[in-house]
Amino acid sequence: MHNYFFRSPSEWNIEDFLKNCKEQKTTRAKIGIYITCLNKILNDENEENQRRETAQKLLNKYRTASFVLFNSDLYARLLFKPLCRLNSGTTGAQGDKTDRKLAKNWELNREPEKIPSFNIYNTFSGGAQTIGTVNDRTFITGSSKRDDDNQTKQTKQVLFHEKGSSGKGRDILPNGTKIKKPAPLNLIPSDEDSSDDDNSSQVDDYSSQIDDDFHQADYYDHDDDSDEEDAPTPEESLNSVLSGPKNWILPSGENVCNIITKNTSANAMAIKRKKRLSAVEKAILRYGASRIIDLSAHMKQWFSLEDRRFMMKDHMSLLQVPDLTDEESSFITTIENMVIEKRINEAYEFCVKKFTSSDANSYVRKISKIYLDFIYRSEDGDMLDPAHTEIDIILKACSYIVEGLRKILVVKQRWGESFCPLSRNTDYKNGRKCDVRFLSPSGVDLGEWEFASNATPQKAIGDRCRSARINQSILNGLLNRNLTNEQAKKINVPFLQIAGTNGQMLIEDSIEGFYVVFPGPKFELPTKLQHIEKLKSSINIIKSVMDIYEQISEIVETKGSTSNALDSIFGSDDLYLSKPAHYKAELIHEPWWTPKNNKTKVTDNKKI
Repeated sequence: MHNYFFRSPSEWNIEDFLKNCKEQKTTRAKIGIYITCLNKILNDENEENQRRETAQKLLNKYRTASFVLFNSDLYARLLFKPLCRLNSGTTGAQGDKTDRKLAKNWELNREPEKIPSFNIYNTFSGGAQTIGTVNDRTFITGSSKRDDDNQTKQTKQVLFHEKGSSGKGRDILPNGTKIKKPAPLNLIPSDEDSSDDDNSSQVDDYSSQIDDDFHQADYYDHDDDSDEEDAPTPEESLNSVLSGPKNWILPSGENVCNIITKNTSANAMAIKRKKRLSAVEKAILRYGASRIIDLSAHMKQWFSLEDRRFMMKDHMSLLQVPDLTDEESSFITTIENMVIEKRINEAYEFCVKKFTSSDANSYVRKISKIYLDFIYRSEDGDMLDPAHTEIDIILKACSYIVEGLRKILVVKQRWGESFCPLSRNTDYKNGRKCDVRFLSPSGVDLGEWEFASNATPQKAIGDRCRSARINQSILNGLLNRNLTNEQAKKINVPFLQIAGTNGQMLIEDSIEGFYVVFPGPKFELPTKLQHIEKLKSSINIIKSVMDIYEQISEIVETKGSTSNALDSIFGSDDLYLSKPAHYKAELIHEPWWTPKNNKTKVTDNKKI
């Protein structure tokens, strides 16, 4: 605890503290000590009430706002402002930020202190070449000592402190070079970072930078005071976001919004000082910021079995795979028996016969073609070798099923890492890469599937979270069309995740302002002829998803979109903006995407 706070609480104020704090030289570091001490006083139950109340008031005067659940949470401040808005509890007192402005003015008007001189060296050339010397905010360039005898030392003085008290020109050097602020700390690896692995020996130590980056973001949050005045208050943000979630009450009596807020906050607090985040921890952060409830993943532990059944009741029929007809079941049973009895040629000829004799639009004709392809592909051995790749999974173990089922369908697919345009933002100009996208005849995205070469925990959890957010973008695109309430009720996005040869059907829908991912049946793609019995469930589940795509395609093909590409460039104009009129339109929320990693790393903290 800083000695300053042993004074009477009535004497505490930010300018006096900055003047008396001698431990640190920079204003940013002083502010860091100031906030840390106030937090300690506020959170210490043994402190006197007057000291705690004064600490809370001073924090409110410095910060933009104080949220109860996120009072001291770095992740919530830097990364999850949308998540803070989900808090349906009581917010803290709205701060007027007067102390923030006082601190800035104190920094501008104070007398510059004498800073000890130090040398700056260039170690990249193998030696210890002196670049120059900093002496009381003046940078003097010069040659190394080795060249002092042969060359005349040249100096050039550059004032580091700002000119005058107005603050103008404080970020411009005399030669016109602009001093840029350091980029904010990226605490979560980029969604496109393929090197992200829990088992990696490389450890990213975030903890040493947490406090500095928190105070940097807090102190330099707004350079222009006019932006601060125009920013929405926490109450305004809450009212705009919580139009529905606060009313979603489960049979247990729990409010869904409270459950999500409490658990995502607890997750953020738990990982605050961690050096490396697990796949689950990262997924929960990203789900929370995107307002996604994934009942297929670890989030299901937040809800009781009764509550999960209540949440899924309107989607159970979609998640159930329809039974086959007697003709279809009889055909599949016959083929399976022939293969088990090693009558492979007979099974192949039987498939050919069934295919040629069946109606062109019948399901049994499609099934016979798929079994025909499977027998032909795997007759000479395994379809996949132990060193199979993601492309092998797509081409050898899955695509022939999709292609066989797609005959006569209007839905088309695009294989091979195309970009989903609905998932664009400033960091991802083209959108996110997708392993396969399903499109309507006019090119409207209906769903996206993710594949992985192996079912490893890190990859599977990350892929599911990423796929849920891409399909959230697709769902938003569908809901931005001119739909009736009845049509909007039928709009959802089914998708598959396949890792190795294992897969699962999932359905994402917008419910009460959240995006809920429901778990469907699992399946396993057969890769050996003797595993032919696994083919039946794989076909049925894939067919179920594609049938839903057909139904949704029929709706959206006759309904135009209300969104305009120019809105994302120039912003929308409320005078002419046409919004969908259906009941889900007001609850559309964009997914949160991790900013791309800054590949430039600072290796020497003493560099200027």
